[in-house]
Amino acid sequence: MKRHRKLKAVAIFVLTLFFTIIALLLIPSASVPQADGTAMLTYGAAVALIIVPSAFTALFVWLDKRVEKASLPQEPFITANGEAHDPIIPDAIKVVMETGQASVSMLQRKLNLGYSQALRLIDEMETLGIVGPFKGSRPRQILLTRSQCEALIPTLKIARANSCFAPCEASNPEAELYKVDGMEGHDFEYWCADLLKKNGFSNVEVTRGSGDQGVDVLAKFGDAKYAIQCKCYSFDLGNKPVQEVNAGKAFYRCHIGVVMTNRYFTAGAKEIAEATGVLLWDRDTLKRLIKNGGRNDD
Repeated sequence: MKRHRKLKAVAIFVLTLFFTIIALLLIPSASVPQADGTAMLTYGAAVALIIVPSAFTALFVWLDKRVEKASLPQEPFITANGEAHDPIIPDAIKVVMETGQASVSMLQRKLNLGYSQALRLIDEMETLGIVGPFKGSRPRQILLTRSQCEALIPTLKIARANSCFAPCEASNPEAELYKVDGMEGHDFEYWCADLLKKNGFSNVEVTRGSGDQGVDVLAKFGDAKYAIQCKCYSFDLGNKPVQEVNAGKAFYRCHIGVVMTNRYFTAGAKEIAEATGVLLWDRDTLKRLIKNGGRNDD
């Protein structure tokens, strides 16, 4: 039983007990006068004093559970295309409930998932009514309580563990980038890291949030070490990211510096990149990486 339900049940019991006592005092036949001038409750009144509050409390708890259960779907959930849910969806729901965060990057860290699968799990939770809709950089709102989710999980139609949940974004990179456009910075970094892994990069690591020296992701391709800055903006990038990653490249002793963005670069940024040897991976580059990563998953 939830803590708040227990508190309400105690309150109902105390209130009912109080009003039962008042009612019995107003009923002459409920008590028997004693020789010392006091009165004693009859056997029936004493029983009523116990049963009435207990019955009302039990009724309240039963109704409260029925109301909560009625707020949940009674049929097994399926995804929008009629398929069963990802087998890991129960674990993902538990992570959201335990951390209080409906974040793609949180699922990636806690469950060791790739970006695409973590994003799909968040989308499924939105379909289930567990979390609210995507609102740009603002965190998603968690709509259900822990107990509601615990009641919901057994109703889910779960796919077999060996079912294929291949990413569908590869066929439509622009649709994938449309989702990317509203990401907050750290989610975008994890998305970029996952994309690099799908394109054959190894030792891919997202750096710590503060003191990263202008480098968000470290990776290797062959023998070359890459220092990568990831920028999810609503406008084209200028000189600063190029300068920062060029300095960060030296700090991490990498061979190649890269700026990845969901947008494009200004003429000034391109000039500095050409002079410093920093690679600029813009929206068109990301589209190619998404397509290539989708083929590598097949």
